[in-house]
Amino acid sequence: MEDNKCRFCGGELVLSKSRTKKICPFCDAKFDVDAKSLGDPDGRDAGLNQELFYIDRDFREAMKKKNTSESIGAIRYCLNELGTAKDVENYIRNSLINDEDVASEGVNQRRIENVKDKIEPHMEAGERIIVYGDNDLFFRGKNFVLVTNLKCMFFTKKGVKTVRHKDLISIKLDDSLSTPSWLLNGNYETTISNFGAKYQLQGAIIALISLLIFENNQDRERIRLV
Repeated sequence: MEDNKCRFCGGELVLSKSRTKKICPFCDAKFDVDAKSLGDPDGRDAGLNQELFYIDRDFREAMKKKNTSESIGAIRYCLNELGTAKDVENYIRNSLINDEDVASEGVNQRRIENVKDKIEPHMEAGERIIVYGDNDLFFRGKNFVLVTNLKCMFFTKKGVKTVRHKDLISIKLDDSLSTPSWLLNGNYETTISNFGAKYQLQGAIIALISLLIFENNQDRERIRLV
């Protein structure tokens, strides 16, 4: 039986959205897919979804670092097991926001209300807040990140830096220190940090942004991971 034929009915298999299974649309049989069949014989992408990313670096060394591994593992879980932006958003709200340094609409919302005057001038019609996180716990409400369904905003004393999801070209992992950071478009001023050692949340946010990009425009270029 050919690799791309269902062993039960002979139907042509299709790759699942998560790229972890092949599915028969005729009898609904499902078959696991290994890394080699996805064109990555060395597993250098740490299981990250190649429909969303160009993999420009070897992530195997990064995975040896505990905190970085936790962040990458969260990306992989959100993309492969959850698979949609809505599911990842629910996962973030229900499982990963568990203290007052991180908030969402309806979860620790007081944190958002405290900075409402700073946020509102930058919000657009139809835009909603998904994650609020303090970057600097000693200056709460002054240095923080806001992730919405349209963009990421990075607030500091100097002002606001914005990266619209549709304009995201690359995400760079900086794991030179013990705490990993993900630089949007390679810019240190637009960095998704660990929000006080919350590496799962950090990874989930990267996955969420990536899914939002492609669910809104499936024809665009993949994101380059560097």
